[in-house]
Amino acid sequence: MTPVPGSLTLAAPAKVNLYLRVLGRRPDGYHDLDSVFHTVGLADEVRLEDAPGEGFTLTCSEKALEDPENLCLQAARALREHLEALGHPAAGRGARIHLTKRIPAGAGLGGGSSDAAAVLNGLNRLWELDFRPATLAGIGATLGSDVPFFLYGGAARVGGRGERVTPVPPRSGTWCLLVHPGVAVSTAAVYAAHDKAREVVGEAMGLTARAGAPIMSPAPEAAGPGAEAPGAESAPVAAFFNDLEAAACRVAPEIGKALAALREAGGGEARMTGSGAAVFCLADSRAVLEETGRRLHPPPHWNLWIVPLTAAEGS
Repeated sequence: MTPVPGSLTLAAPAKVNLYLRVLGRRPDGYHDLDSVFHTVGLADEVRLEDAPGEGFTLTCSEKALEDPENLCLQAARALREHLEALGHPAAGRGARIHLTKRIPAGAGLGGGSSDAAAVLNGLNRLWELDFRPATLAGIGATLGSDVPFFLYGGAARVGGRGERVTPVPPRSGTWCLLVHPGVAVSTAAVYAAHDKAREVVGEAMGLTARAGAPIMSPAPEAAGPGAEAPGAESAPVAAFFNDLEAAACRVAPEIGKALAALREAGGGEARMTGSGAAVFCLADSRAVLEETGRRLHPPPHWNLWIVPLTAAEGS
């Protein structure tokens, strides 16, 4: 595509969680997490056109997403509010946003958050604001828990409710087989099911669950008995696990079917990403995953992608 003056097109990549541990429920209703996120080569496309004085508009390849509360528009408005608070001359500028969707919604792949981050990054470049990623991440944290990560991209250890992002070395030369079983899952419903299960365990052990208290999770099977959460440096190559997997399979049994099918087809360390519904496995060779995909025999409503794990832009 030939660039148009005053315009910019960015990829908004999906992510997978190489591991995800739920540490506890916070008084504000969110959860503290310890996770490693890694971007992958499945991406939406965000096109921005400078529109001084016109405000913000959104068009999308999926018309249902052309909503005033779409995260892309929320991101643009949040950046403008930040500029207004600074008295910055760019506060009066606007933009036309066009979003081409490829990442399924409700999949745990972070598509909406990545789109919002692309808008923040793109307007920062288009308007020559020169804000550092940490500044944009502060704005992004008001929009959604995953947005700060996508303002860095690549691989990072993520803590808190998503606002603490520590870059770690990406896994170069690694391929990912993504399987989306054709269902969208509510993040809130999965966390509610997870919390309920923890409360039942706590009651059985004579404990009282409360907001802000730790939600104890068993050690991941793949890491072996007594294993602790990986450290920041070792996390990208640690064994996979996801504390939300069992709860998500109860909310949407199709996730469990996808995990079982992927493991039986050769993806032995297959895991769910985020709060679902997508599942994935990794290999050092695309050919290995192509063979896994051939053995999978997915139903027509499932979607499969073989994509590389990707580093941050410019790294």
